Amino acid sequence: MRCPRCHNLNHGADATCSRCGASLRADSTRDFLGVGLSTGATLDHRYEIEALIGRGGMAEVYAALDRRLQRRVALKVLGSELLRHRTARSRMETEAIALARVAHPNVVQIYNVFDHDGLLVLDLELMTGGTLITRIPAGGMPCPDALSVMSSILSGLAALHRAGLIHRDVKPANVLMTADGLPKIADLGVARDETGHRATRTGAVLGTPTYMSPEQIRAQPDQPVDPRSDIYACGIVLHEMLTGEVPFKGNSDFDVMTAQVSRTPDLTRLRARAPGPIVDAVSRALEKDPA
Repeated sequence: MRCPRCHNLNHGADATCSRCGASLRADSTRDFLGVGLSTGATLDHRYEIEALIGRGGMAEVYAALDRRLQRRVALKVLGSELLRHRTARSRMETEAIALARVAHPNVVQIYNVFDHDGLLVLDLELMTGGTLITRIPAGGMPCPDALSVMSSILSGLAALHRAGLIHRDVKPANVLMTADGLPKIADLGVARDETGHRATRTGAVLGTPTYMSPEQIRAQPDQPVDPRSDIYACGIVLHEMLTGEVPFKGNSDFDVMTAQVSRTPDLTRLRARAPGPIVDAVSRALEKDPA
């Protein structure tokens, strides 16, 4: 069963999502994100809330002023209900620790993490240019622009990989943009630590089906997810940037995941938009066998 809030795959018998804690019952209307911080509220005697700027499967994100350092920041807030869910809190703590290990211009910077009145809060670099989704027009981006963005994404991923981290959820929604268009990788809540610390259990299926590698979908212990899974996702993102479409689509998540595992991508639209070496690079990134 797929979680209606964070889209994680769960066992059908589960009552709540193993990733974010949301109810999986069809009749549930509970809002697990109702943090509802008001403009002007102060957190930790330091951060003054300015506005709600984003809402995701596990948290709300607010623009705030750090009055101590006189800078604007983004506060990613996990609500009190989810704090009681072991996996949800673990995901955000994982994200905080992962971000703290990497200092790179193409990875969102973390400044602090703290608890406040039943809330777990990440103090992050404020990004004001939206996500990469907003930069991809219907017919795709010009090739030089797409390659520039992808070069930045790969540079940030290389820094994560050098730190022993695998993102596992690379997609346009998790690439934030500065006001002048610099891409930065965000949302490391499902990152895997190759050093063995805080690693996700064997057999867990985490990620977004449209961008998941075949080995992520299979979740087999004899073919673990490694940095090449992030490269696979980058192949899909580059295809989407260049054509405006992802290479694998379907009527359900099952259809998409089946295609990721077994279907050769149709690169016809890509060939019309990009030179041969770029098409070859995308084709190689989307190979089913990580080797």
